[in-house]
Amino acid sequence: MLNKIEKLDYSNLFVNKMKPIGLSFPEQVISGDPQESALSILDLESSAVSLGVWRSEAGQVKFDAYPVSEICWIVDGELNLHSTDDIYTFSKGDVFFIQKGIEVTWTMSKPLTKYYIELLEY
Repeated sequence: MLNKIEKLDYSNLFVNKMKPIGLSFPEQVISGDPQESALSILDLESSAVSLGVWRSEAGQVKFDAYPVSEICWIVDGELNLHSTDDIYTFSKGDVFFIQKGIEVTWTMSKPLTKYYIELLEY
C-alpha cells in the first residue's frame, strides 16, 4: 500500500518487491515465454482504479479484446503494440494509454517493466 506520497521510479523498492505471477493470459501467448512478475501498489475493492508495477520476460501476446483500459509508464525495456490500424513503439520513459476492448498484440523483444494504472470502469 502507498504512503500518502510515494515516488514512483525504476530505482524504487516497489520494483524489487515484485513477485512472480506466471502467465496472466497463457492461451494468448504467440511466442516466447513472457513470464510475469507484479506488485499491486493500490488495489482497493471499492475503487475503480488499480495501480502497480509489472514486468514480463520477452515474448509476444495477442489480445482479441484488451481486458482493461490502462495508462502505462515504461520504466525499462521496449514494447511494440500492433493494433489493427498501426504499430506503436514505446521505450523507457514513454507513457501511453490503451483502451479496453481493442485488438492488440504486445511484442517485447527483451524484458519489459512498467508502472500501470488500470481504469477498471472506463
